[in-house]
Amino acid sequence: MRHRAPSHRKWQALLLLLAVAVALNIASWASSSFADAWATAMFPIWNATLGRLTSMSGVSVGERLIVIGLIWIVLALVALICAIIHCVRRGSVPGWCGHIGRATAWILTLILLIQTCNCFIVYHCTPLEERWSRLDTQDRKFDTDDLEALRNKVVERCNELSVLVPRDDSGEVLLPGRDELIQLAQEGCRLVADRMGDARLSGYYVTPKELTASGFMCQQRMMGYFFPFSMEANYNTLMVGINIPFTMCHELSHTHGFIYEDEANLIGFMACVSSPDPVMRYSGYLGVLNYVDNAYYRAVDRPRYDAQVTISELVRY
Repeated sequence: MRHRAPSHRKWQALLLLLAVAVALNIASWASSSFADAWATAMFPIWNATLGRLTSMSGVSVGERLIVIGLIWIVLALVALICAIIHCVRRGSVPGWCGHIGRATAWILTLILLIQTCNCFIVYHCTPLEERWSRLDTQDRKFDTDDLEALRNKVVERCNELSVLVPRDDSGEVLLPGRDELIQLAQEGCRLVADRMGDARLSGYYVTPKELTASGFMCQQRMMGYFFPFSMEANYNTLMVGINIPFTMCHELSHTHGFIYEDEANLIGFMACVSSPDPVMRYSGYLGVLNYVDNAYYRAVDRPRYDAQVTISELVRY
């Protein structure tokens, strides 16, 4: 029994971690205040430690971990099949299969705990329109006229900025250098933090990473991805370049605990349009144009839609 005690302690530790993950999930489901406090207190720590560490790598650590995980799944399945065959034939499980099984249990438990800390909890935070009282939207009713005014404002800004941004001979917008673009995205998010007085958007910002599997991301119609287990903001390098600034800001907001896509879109938009750089501002307005224009198109008849500000050919391009 003395020889088995260390093994028992390992399983007890594993069960304890599982219990912690479950307890954190229950607490966040039960209390948005707990989720808010967690995001405000813990995400700066994740960014300053794990996020700072992975930012030192020039490639997406999350992508590599996924590849390693897929390889491990294959290995674990092979071990499971071997264990079953060996158990049927000889009535025992090979030692190496047991080691892989225990390691898999630990890996899955740690993934659950990390995902809980960096993702699941913040799904239960107070909604942004309640958190940002300055938005004054909680008790206000919006109608088609409001949507029309918003749609026309966005189109006007897109039309104006489309002729101000630098372009190459083929008409594509010329982006700032990658390092400058990253700095502009980080500064834009900090400007939103100052403007809205939201501590969750302040502090350290990770370095956005290019996705190696951008071709796969194009097939999934995804412009970027947030890896909670590595605290990384990643973006698709094969999409139209003007989407990159908006996507960077969107993904950076995820790293500060704003997990919902609509909230990340709003923060990404505000970060872009707060920037002094015209390319950043253009990317921000283009990032929301389809959402707003399509919503308005569905809300009115065609004659009313055609009577509004026209989207210029340059913007459509």
